[in-house]
Amino acid sequence: MDPRGAGYLAFSGLIVGGLGVAAGVLSAAGVSPFSQTFWRFLLTAVIFVTVSLVLYGRETIPGRKEWRIVAVSGGLMMVASLTYIGAISLGVAVPVVSFLSQLSTIFTVLLAVPLLHEALTRAKVLVISLGTGGVFFISHPWAAVGGNPEGELLVLLNALAFASLTIFNSEFIKHRNYRPQLVSTWMFGGAALWCIPLLVFGSVQVPSSPTLNEPALLFTMALLLTFIPYSLMNLGLKRVGAGPASILLLLSSLTSVVLSYFILDEEVGVFSGIGSALIVVSVVILAFSEDRGVHGGAPPRQARPAG
Repeated sequence: MDPRGAGYLAFSGLIVGGLGVAAGVLSAAGVSPFSQTFWRFLLTAVIFVTVSLVLYGRETIPGRKEWRIVAVSGGLMMVASLTYIGAISLGVAVPVVSFLSQLSTIFTVLLAVPLLHEALTRAKVLVISLGTGGVFFISHPWAAVGGNPEGELLVLLNALAFASLTIFNSEFIKHRNYRPQLVSTWMFGGAALWCIPLLVFGSVQVPSSPTLNEPALLFTMALLLTFIPYSLMNLGLKRVGAGPASILLLLSSLTSVVLSYFILDEEVGVFSGIGSALIVVSVVILAFSEDRGVHGGAPPRQARPAG
């Protein structure tokens, strides 16, 4: 394994794990998921466009074909963010959200069967079974944290959105050789455009909490917890296979658990812990399986980010 690529991915995973905690803090302060998504994507898009203009100049402007990336990837990214933050605002513990979102890797394999005509192997069946068992333990009402079907359904939709994003973006990066940084720029630019209707319906709040520096936290979410980890993820995926990358990006869950305990006073109970462990094991098996579906070839743009 390329040590530099592994370092990029490990650092990316550790950083992006703080996204859920930041969303939890903002949700506790009364900032809606719509507002968090709007301001985060607007700021992130500005940062990505600025950097891409410096690096690639006029290539940053999407052509007629590239507008498909803007529309589809941007829309999927907005859905992923709204479901991720929405689950937290509904009271699902951040560690649970983080572990359930890892199911995006498994959903990618499932979607690859009908969409990419991949075979459903024994290894994939085992992985899907373990992942399903993990969801059961986390969602079981006996769990110390869990038993929140509405919030947990949103996290599953989050994982499905990221899986769809993986398959869509992999077509442009794996088969059409687009620059990952430009695909990221078009994706976040599209996400920001998709958020504009939220202004029309009055769903976006102006950050104004007297007890929390919301503008600074939102800018931190955009720069530190979105732009930097996604850029590092691209650099790592160029050097490391997507299978090992899945393992390294699991570090995001570790960060979520630690920060949630100290900042949000949240813990993972016994049943939720068992379910989380089953999901981690399923992703590890999938990463080292000889037949990984879309994860076995050139790495896609989105391996498994947290939202």
